[in-house]
Amino acid sequence: MQQSLKMLFSLGFLVIGTNTEPALAANRMGDFPFELAQSTPAFKTYHGEVEKRIYKNLVDPDRSLEGRGGVIAGFALKKDGKIRDVSIGQSSGKNSSDFACFEAILGSSPLRPAPSPENQRDQWIRIDFFESKTPYFESKIRKAELTTDEFYKNNHALKTTAVPLHLIPLDVLTRYPGIFTETELTGLGNLKAIPMKGLISVDEKATTRRSLGNPQVKEFFHDWENFFVAHEQPTKDAIVSFREELTKKYASLFVD
Repeated sequence: MQQSLKMLFSLGFLVIGTNTEPALAANRMGDFPFELAQSTPAFKTYHGEVEKRIYKNLVDPDRSLEGRGGVIAGFALKKDGKIRDVSIGQSSGKNSSDFACFEAILGSSPLRPAPSPENQRDQWIRIDFFESKTPYFESKIRKAELTTDEFYKNNHALKTTAVPLHLIPLDVLTRYPGIFTETELTGLGNLKAIPMKGLISVDEKATTRRSLGNPQVKEFFHDWENFFVAHEQPTKDAIVSFREELTKKYASLFVD
């Protein structure tokens, strides 16, 4: 069943539902009401909350619309709220923008579990990025865009070879409100460059499907996920200390 879901997603489709045979969505972006037609009202509300939370964590390192299309991304939501099997069924056409979507999703894990009865089994969640109808364009994160521009301005040679990674995920602003300011987490002090080569892999059987190809990046986000699970109310010093620990642990991942 899981394999069939991935195959449908790789073709630009999505399956969501509570029945044994979920409804097949149209191959279009933004058709959320149709895709969630067989879900409970509580799950539809939950899905909307998940969307908005992930959009808040999205910082596109290349704001130029030239050559960039919309992104259809999806992931498996486990019964405990953890995010797994993140993939992109429709690419933006730019690796930097695609990675920004991966980062926004992976940095949001774990989410609170889905409401019953959907929390009795894994769910496949679709998120559309860079579409005019999505809450992304209502996001208040604007300094992040300017700071990322500044990152490339100071590292011009990295524009085509690397992407910035937020060492402390932006979801911390929502998960632990009041500890950090937006500027602290979107500033240059919280960014490291990681090489674009090998970062995103393309499925050989379904060439529209993309996933993270660098296992170190996955491990980086899993480490933060474990931190979030273990720390309900951490101090600022504890978060900063963990960032320093991961910076050393993954030193080989970063571009000097």
